[in-house]
Amino acid sequence: MNFTSTLQDYLYEVKRKLRIPVGENNTEWSDTLLIDIINDARLWFWNKSGYVMRDAEVNKNSTANTEEYDLSSLNIKRIKMIRYNNGTSKRPLDYYALSDYLILTETSESGDPFAWTVKKATLKLYPKPSTAVTNGIEIFCEKTLSRLSDSDSDGSYSDETDSDIEADYRHIIVRYAVGLSWADAEQQAKADASFRMAEALYDNSAYEINSETLGQNIPRTQYVYIDETDERRYGVLA
Repeated sequence: MNFTSTLQDYLYEVKRKLRIPVGENNTEWSDTLLIDIINDARLWFWNKSGYVMRDAEVNKNSTANTEEYDLSSLNIKRIKMIRYNNGTSKRPLDYYALSDYLILTETSESGDPFAWTVKKATLKLYPKPSTAVTNGIEIFCEKTLSRLSDSDSDGSYSDETDSDIEADYRHIIVRYAVGLSWADAEQQAKADASFRMAEALYDNSAYEINSETLGQNIPRTQYVYIDETDERRYGVLA
């Protein structure tokens, strides 16, 4: 898999199709506006395709004698499994509904964690890890799309890599972004032409995209959703 597209790649290609000098911060389509448009186009592709890279592994450091870990900034949508790494061995943890987890924690146990639950965006482990381990909590999940931005505000976009969508599909996203740009400029005929081209480019790659995501359609995986409620919900892909 080829994850080499940078925000600069997207910007340069969109600007070339809009006939804007690549080094110019255009008055009508500023870099800030185009970055928003590119992210909207990436989200269109992500939602349309059910893209395979929704599947991810997110690691967090475990902290000695700490039960709770914040997941709110990790773009996790649904947790499939959690594995604990104590530095020498790894073991999958058992999921407990919050009510069962609270009953479980009424007893006092020590050693490596064997149980987990989530309350809103807070992960809870029981027993508490006895030692701090780098990447000790391995979370296998589906994630939401991360936005591309100039995170260090240095005006350079070449170090902002798209780790969510393969470079093979950049041309589809660029064409859709061009359509959004023309729509923003109230040039609807040009916008519609670009949207049709983006759809055609997508259709040409549909078999490849669907082949990558086909495994997600097998109804065998149980999920725990990270949402705004305390009640954990199970869902099986259909």
